[in-house]
Amino acid sequence: MAILSTIKRGYLLIKTATGYVKLLPRTLATLVSMADGSTVESQITSLRNGVNELNSKLIFSTAETAIGTWTDGRTIYRKCFIIGQLTNATSTTRAHGISNLDRPVHLYGSAKDTTLSSNFTVSLPYISSTDVTKQINIGANNTNIVLYHAAGNNKYSAVVVMEYIKS
Repeated sequence: MAILSTIKRGYLLIKTATGYVKLLPRTLATLVSMADGSTVESQITSLRNGVNELNSKLIFSTAETAIGTWTDGRTIYRKCFIIGQLTNATSTTRAHGISNLDRPVHLYGSAKDTTLSSNFTVSLPYISSTDVTKQINIGANNTNIVLYHAAGNNKYSAVVVMEYIKS
């Protein structure tokens, strides 16, 4: 009962020889030590900084953004591309403008059917289980992003995200 009422009030009341001391949560966090000798407050600050760093890597932009580190220590970058309407041919190509590209490590995106009011959207690459002519695959080389698709898939408008490392 005493613990519950302490939580409800938002402070801890400690009885001393000469009276009572009211400790607010911030004071308690400063007084409590972790096993490594740091305070709870410093641990909370460290966690907050870690969360802020992770949030900064969740940016999706058409500008090159550093998002992490590859297995060999090189920086991993992310860049988004508005491909737009797919062509009526069997592939759609867009220049990516990335110098010193070593390899894409992750290519993905989405394609929206622009002829439907429902905005039906598929993830890329898209593998249809019922119609092989509806499949859309993604590739990249030193200069371009290429979406491979059957002729007639020009009703789709695509967006591609490439995560990559440089040489």
